[in-house]
Amino acid sequence: IVFFHGFSAGHYAYLDLIHRLTKMNYDVIAFDNTGCCISTGKCVKGLAQGDIDSEYIYKFVKELKEYKNKQIISMGHSWGGHVSTTFAKDHSDLVNKCVTIAPFDNNCNLYFAFAPFFKFLKPFIYLSNLTTFDKKHLRSAKENIQNITIPTLYISGDNDKTLNKEFALNLFEKIDNPLLTKLILKDKGHQPYLTLRAQKYMEEKLLIVVNHTKKNNKSFVYKPADIDYDLINELDEEVMENIYNFLNK
Repeated sequence: IVFFHGFSAGHYAYLDLIHRLTKMNYDVIAFDNTGCCISTGKCVKGLAQGDIDSEYIYKFVKELKEYKNKQIISMGHSWGGHVSTTFAKDHSDLVNKCVTIAPFDNNCNLYFAFAPFFKFLKPFIYLSNLTTFDKKHLRSAKENIQNITIPTLYISGDNDKTLNKEFALNLFEKIDNPLLTKLILKDKGHQPYLTLRAQKYMEEKLLIVVNHTKKNNKSFVYKPADIDYDLINELDEEVMENIYNFLNK
């Protein structure tokens, strides 16, 4: 499995999920995109950087002798969910399945998924991206999935407060592809692979950060003892079973 992380999070944020995948007897290749966490890249130039980095991962995996003639599963969450569809669509010679979790449609639409009132700026945002990135790195995850030729599992919560449904869930729900399996989870948010109580706990902790930020309290920082890491990373066993069953069809 090649795993693509969410925006700025880095692969460390998914270690419990990655560990569970290894328990399913899959090798997992995970990394940090340019400018994220332990990456040596100086900065993320834009959301299209994820697609660019995926090209380097493709070359890296192709050169690994232990994976020669083996099929790869493309998997990712949020930003990585978008990238996972591009990786799968472009490299059907290597990838035989795709699991995309809470993806956004494209790099421009992500701005509107966060702030729908910016829709009138779409042409300018697109042109701005074109000055930095190649057009092929500005594609739509919806179109990728619509035209994908391998089995694909789409997972999303119906209560995602991070991405506006108009530019995420509502688009993917309409896709008609016989190779696509949709798993839309009631009351789940942007991390649908976690339990509801884990998501609630995460939201509470993030709200504390937001409140301190509003008060301009720059000295605030969470201490390890302040976080229940077992709870905040608690995986939803039913979702994990769905993923396992899909991967092992």
